[in-house]
Amino acid sequence: MAGWRPERADAGELLLRAQLVLAAAIGTVSLRSSGLEPIASVTATELSGPMRRLLDATLGDGRATR
Repeated sequence: MAGWRPERADAGELLLRAQLVLAAAIGTVSLRSSGLEPIASVTATELSGPMRRLLDATLGDGRATR
């Protein structure tokens, strides 16, 4: 919630973005622990690129970079 202030005009959007990041993190942990492939067996290094792009798109300006 970095940068979130309730009085900001975009407060609702920032809160939504933060919740989407939490949902992605919880979903990733759930799928990895369930054994669903390929996400269950990828290394942290292999997962970091796609996760970074997801976070950049969610928290950045809305465009995937890299």
